Amino acid sequence: MKTILLILALICVNLTGYAQWSTDPTQSNLILQVSNTLREFTLHTDNNGGTFLVWEDWRTFGPNIYAQRITTEGLPQWGENEGHIVRAVQGNGEIIAYIAEIGSTSDGNGNAIIAWSDTRDGYQVYVQKINGTGQTQWQDKGLSICTNCSYSERLRIISDGSGGAIIAWSGEKAFFEAGEVYIQRINADGEGQWQSNGLRVTNNDEYIKNFLNIVSDGNGGAIVTWEYLQNGINEIRAQHIDNNGNPQWAADGIVLGTFSSGIGKQPESIADGNGGIITVWYDVRNSSGNLYAQRINADGQPQWTLGGLPVCTANEDQINPKIISDTQGGAIIAWQDPRNGPSNTDIYTQRINASGQAQWTADGILVCARPSNQGGPQMTPDGEGGAVISWSDNPADDIFYNDVDMYAQRLNGSGALLWGNNGAPVAIGERSQGPVAITTDDNGGFVVVSLSDASIFASRLNKDGSLPVTLVSFEGRKENDNAVLTWKTSQETNNKGFEIERSDDGKHFEKIGFVDTHSYGSDTIRNYQYLDTNPSAGSNYYRLKQLDHDGKFAYSKIVNVNFGKASRMFVYPNPTMGDLFIETERASGRIQITDMLGRTVFEKHMVNPRTYIDVKGLSPGMYILREGASSQVFVKQ
Repeated sequence: MKTILLILALICVNLTGYAQWSTDPTQSNLILQVSNTLREFTLHTDNNGGTFLVWEDWRTFGPNIYAQRITTEGLPQWGENEGHIVRAVQGNGEIIAYIAEIGSTSDGNGNAIIAWSDTRDGYQVYVQKINGTGQTQWQDKGLSICTNCSYSERLRIISDGSGGAIIAWSGEKAFFEAGEVYIQRINADGEGQWQSNGLRVTNNDEYIKNFLNIVSDGNGGAIVTWEYLQNGINEIRAQHIDNNGNPQWAADGIVLGTFSSGIGKQPESIADGNGGIITVWYDVRNSSGNLYAQRINADGQPQWTLGGLPVCTANEDQINPKIISDTQGGAIIAWQDPRNGPSNTDIYTQRINASGQAQWTADGILVCARPSNQGGPQMTPDGEGGAVISWSDNPADDIFYNDVDMYAQRLNGSGALLWGNNGAPVAIGERSQGPVAITTDDNGGFVVVSLSDASIFASRLNKDGSLPVTLVSFEGRKENDNAVLTWKTSQETNNKGFEIERSDDGKHFEKIGFVDTHSYGSDTIRNYQYLDTNPSAGSNYYRLKQLDHDGKFAYSKIVNVNFGKASRMFVYPNPTMGDLFIETERASGRIQITDMLGRTVFEKHMVNPRTYIDVKGLSPGMYILREGASSQVFVKQ
């Protein structure tokens, strides 16, 4: 049933035919529609108003790496809803290479540099650059930057600020050796700048070292963190590598804190903006797991409580910490917290200043007051010293997670909730969805990517929340000789009202009426209705133009109410491999095929009631075929 609902939702979205970010949280922008395994997502700006998305994809014989550029208008730019392949397709002529890790970063020039490790030849580390038009720039299948690695994992990548990148990973140069942490800087051409095959960051001894994170030092170098396990001693350590590949701190690294053996640490790190680093991690020291943090300055000196500063010591376990800079030498930290009961998990956040002092309510601020289970927080800076947090949200009685929605909240530097007590809806509706990544764009907004039913969707939030008005639904129906339009809203802020627009072709609209807002500012569901007493014969297309008091506006989806006998049209075979026949009641007309984002991909004039068209050149997926007032969805295999 959910599959049918998803297909119907996609059809409704794309019958609107306009290319822009969706203004309806029940209809996010479709980026990729598949039915295979997707994992290892990374998301970042392209520095040109768009967003790069990279992921691992099992649509072929083995795992591959795909990338997609989401345009400023919210459209997938490459390969329609398929993405562009970064790691060349594996087939029967090649042994399946397991992909261990994927990372991606912007080079600052409109390109993405992608790094990963795979098992095609040992366990080497590879890099590839993809430009803004989707073309790979380096060697097919990637350049190896560690040809003598026998094992590599936990890979991370950051920009070097000069068109290149810095990559760090855990690895072994020979089987059965103790794992070490390695790092390499590449220039804009993918050439290694430091020691060949990677510079070893950690000491070469028999103890276990697991790479954790890497952050920029702001000068072409990096600070690397790892866990060090020795004779029951479990520590988080850090080392600063300058832009020439020289270690700057003690040979063994600087100890940030300790943690309990066998407990998931979940560490996250950021640069402090002054050449140092701030790290937060999960640790069980008392009866429950809490969050601790440490700041190391540019000289390698711990600045906060020895062993880690307590961020939150509330009952139960605080898990999945996320951290961003507060732009003043401190940090904003968000996490998942069940202190209010196992069926009411919440998201909390805290700001710690550069001196290690909590700036907001002790043990954190509650981000959403809704009585539901919230988890999987993702966070990005808001550009003004605050944060935007997204999370998955499902009712407490939904034990099978069949109705998971996605919400977001923005907090300013003082900890004030800017998008209401419950946050703003990002993606809600019949399908279950959850955020996998969030990032700022270059236009003052925030892009959130979600995964639902093995497909990828994206939404964009403005700084004042997702929408001035959240349109929950918009429907039209025929009632006697009238067209009845009904819609529901929530989260009304600054709403002036709604202009009603009508069209006979779905393209050229004119205003036919206006409905005033029920209230100025509202967080409750509001019901509206408009009666068109003079509809045209045939198809009547309607849309809403929601107006703000400050002059801004947004359009709804388009609904169709038909008052005439629709012409009959038959499209077969459906699905099709490439040959498609259309039969209509008339001998002339224009056939138009659009994809599920409303983009025209084929047009042809009919001269007979039965017409043949060749659609072999279309990518596999769902399309809408229109002739006059008739339309039908077909599937290209």
